Amino acid sequence: MDQRVGLIGFGAMGSAFAALLGATGSRPLVFDTHPVAIARAQGAGLDTAGSAAEIAERCDVIDLIVRTDEDVLAAVSGPGGIAEGAHPGSTLIVMSTVSLPTTLAVAEIMAGRGGAAFDACPTERPEGVFAGNNVFLAGGEEALVDRSRLHLLRMSREVIHMGPLGAGNAAKMVHNLLVGAERLILHEALLIGEAAGLPYVRVLEMLRDTTLTETPLLAEWQTVFDPSGADPTPKAGSNVLGKDVPLAAELARSHRVDAPITFAMARSGLALVKAATRKANGAGSRPR
Repeated sequence: MDQRVGLIGFGAMGSAFAALLGATGSRPLVFDTHPVAIARAQGAGLDTAGSAAEIAERCDVIDLIVRTDEDVLAAVSGPGGIAEGAHPGSTLIVMSTVSLPTTLAVAEIMAGRGGAAFDACPTERPEGVFAGNNVFLAGGEEALVDRSRLHLLRMSREVIHMGPLGAGNAAKMVHNLLVGAERLILHEALLIGEAAGLPYVRVLEMLRDTTLTETPLLAEWQTVFDPSGADPTPKAGSNVLGKDVPLAAELARSHRVDAPITFAMARSGLALVKAATRKANGAGSRPR
């Protein structure tokens, strides 16, 4: 008998996963704390639940794709959370990029309810998911990951088991550390070029045409940098600079790794996000 799938978090990633699941005959039951997201899910023809606990009660497999550690813990152990409805044999898949303590805490809560949890982090943004490029980086008991492999392959081209619980998250942090590094150093290069009188859009086009094979970001730089020429700051609205790079720095500190470049990148990424937030709120000039 097919397992009922629940999806908690109907943002850009969650809605992409829901669409792929629905297209392969595994339409999920959806919950989100935001009414607008619930309305979008219902508009897409999906059944919705009134709480994360209801998802856990009615579903055997639960995909959790929210943004932060706090969001994950609230969804699992907060009022109306997964812990209130989890049942023996249920599996929680944590797709959010979060810290190891959060992943371990969630797994302990699920085990206490007779269920299980593992982490499986996607490598792609929604457009990459729809293009079929997504890969899940998984951490947890290998047998548990294998039992959910077919489910995950509905939303990805590959599932890579990286190791024990938390290994998927660690791998995602390493992956996004490189993505963030590329954006941050490119931003500095553009500022240097502008100071020398080179419009940054011209520089990006030149780099795209001369270093494309070395820097894949340049093939689609318009999705990260403003193509109008008004501001060379990379978009900070994604999770990479404001969350994932700092998480990688925390991971380095927790293992006492001497990683000064990573620590500096974390500071730079947070600074860009804060500057972008101030600009969006109508305060301050563009960061230089």
